[in-house]
Amino acid sequence: MNGVFTKVIKGRRTIGGPAAPVCFSYIRPGLYESDNLGAPEGEPVVYRLERLGRNLFEGLDETGWYLTGGDHLREWCEADVVAAVRAANGHIIESLATH
Repeated sequence: MNGVFTKVIKGRRTIGGPAAPVCFSYIRPGLYESDNLGAPEGEPVVYRLERLGRNLFEGLDETGWYLTGGDHLREWCEADVVAAVRAANGHIIESLATH
């Protein structure tokens, strides 16, 4: 898994680790959310990984996990959830570094 681990934290399945510092917690089938990454006095910044099916009408070319939150709106990550968490972390870190 290359530094991405699945753990149960506070009764919820959470995926993260050294290779994925932004952790995603299970909300319901097909949906994982990060903790609030915004400043305590600022607006909340929560990222979501959602499993969506291929839908060419909405521009979804692949079935798999898509990242939404911050500067991202349904950005393709991967078909597998663990790989998607790693890819989502890359997208989030890259967008935070450019701001």
